[in-house]
Amino acid sequence: MSRRTQIASYFTFVLLALFSGGYGRAWAVETDTLRIVAFGNSTTATRRGVRQVYPERLQHLLEKARVQSTVFNAGTGGSHTGSLADNDFHKVRHGRERFGEVLAQQADWVVIWFGINDAWVDDEKHRKSRIPLEVYKRNLNYFIDEIRKQGGKVILMTPNPLGSRYETWRSRRLARYRNATIRVAAANDVKLIDVWQLCTDYAHENNLTNDDLLLDGMHPNDRAHELIAKVLQDVIQTN
Repeated sequence: MSRRTQIASYFTFVLLALFSGGYGRAWAVETDTLRIVAFGNSTTATRRGVRQVYPERLQHLLEKARVQSTVFNAGTGGSHTGSLADNDFHKVRHGRERFGEVLAQQADWVVIWFGINDAWVDDEKHRKSRIPLEVYKRNLNYFIDEIRKQGGKVILMTPNPLGSRYETWRSRRLARYRNATIRVAAANDVKLIDVWQLCTDYAHENNLTNDDLLLDGMHPNDRAHELIAKVLQDVIQTN
């Protein structure tokens, strides 16, 4: 038996030994399972009034398609892309402060969906967004860079449109963050889902309004979460 044959036989023996026990099976599951993190704010987090948010729906769609996967929901209500030091209107752990937990998942895909809380104005007199547009873009770029360093792929999603209960100037302000998200995706050559356009097109094609896709004029309802999950499934399974 040649030296090369001996080495090949040895590794075959080791692999067979591993897979005959629990460690082998655990390793196989870990390697074959697609890991996905949904990173965002209250449009991602589970909430009252919505049966299933898009991460849960995505998990079910992938299972139905026989794609072995685990979808982690890293959404926090009130969260923007920065930190408490940037804006503390909501006393929660914001994007920058929670991002280490996202990286710890070593995900194959990270879906990033922020924008509404970043763009939001609390002081209507001065009309300053919680997170300035340039800082919002900087944070998105940072997230993308760090995920890529780990070998992960990114899907960037634009904020959804607001409903009719909110002032027009708020929608115009949010549209700037939507456009910035599109530009960041293009500059980094990452996948983009323009949720704003997705909702607008769906409403038009089905003789609906944006309000019909929103729970409270801001947060997506079940119909919108289903729509988003299906588009995400397509992007993930074809890339």
